[in-house]
Amino acid sequence: MQYSYANIRAMTMDRLIEIHDARSLQVDPGLDFFRNEIARREQESSTQLMTELTQSMAAMTRRIELATYIAMTSGVISLCIAIFK
Repeated sequence: MQYSYANIRAMTMDRLIEIHDARSLQVDPGLDFFRNEIARREQESSTQLMTELTQSMAAMTRRIELATYIAMTSGVISLCIAIFK
């Protein structure tokens, strides 16, 4: 059976692997297309994970920056109270 690009993109990862494994028992020049699609999906998944991690790190950095400003302000206020007391 021939698969169109749209059909392959719509398949689940499990179905792609199943078709690849079935076709790999015989020599089929179309196997590269399935391998490439599987690799593309795995790369897309990794990219999504890295994007989420980057966003989490950015949010954590903003919170740490805020905590630093609060600590500095608290220190300056404490110093001013100690000096002018």
